[in-house]
Amino acid sequence: MGLTQVIPAVSGTRGRAKILPAGSQFGSLTVVRFAGKDINSMGVHACVCDCGREVFVRTSQLTRGKQHSCGRGQCHTAWRGGIVNAGTLAWARNRLQRLAHSSRVNGHAEPVGGVDRVLQLWQACGGVCACCRIKCDTTLCLDHCHVTGRIRGFICRACNIGIGHAKENPCRLFCMAAWVGSQPA
Repeated sequence: MGLTQVIPAVSGTRGRAKILPAGSQFGSLTVVRFAGKDINSMGVHACVCDCGREVFVRTSQLTRGKQHSCGRGQCHTAWRGGIVNAGTLAWARNRLQRLAHSSRVNGHAEPVGGVDRVLQLWQACGGVCACCRIKCDTTLCLDHCHVTGRIRGFICRACNIGIGHAKENPCRLFCMAAWVGSQPA
């Protein structure tokens, strides 16, 4: 959204603008300061995107969830499956938000652990699945316990699907391994 002019807040113009506290997080945007009102007397905040770009955003766009990044697709490529930003703070925050959303949708426990934990697990895995120990060329999944919400680590898609189909039941996984091991090749 291009705002051409920001006018300092003046009392008596179409009500009082809502001022958000500095440091408030809205997706990838962090509020820095209240910038005043635009030419339509709408409150505007100066925000910084996780990529470092500063943008001016109407307060209503932030609070309603209409704008949550600077709008530059190229600075957020890792969020669409790429690996350019993998291991950065913005990438880890996004992975955690996606995991929390999918947990809510599927009725699982919310992930327990912060961005620091995600970054620590990412650095520890080094692109290798924590479950099967095979180097993975595709994106690794952030695995967590559906009951407790504890984040376990980064695993490949095949392991993630297998654990999910076994309903995270260790006995069932053990029986599956025994079954496969008992069959002649």
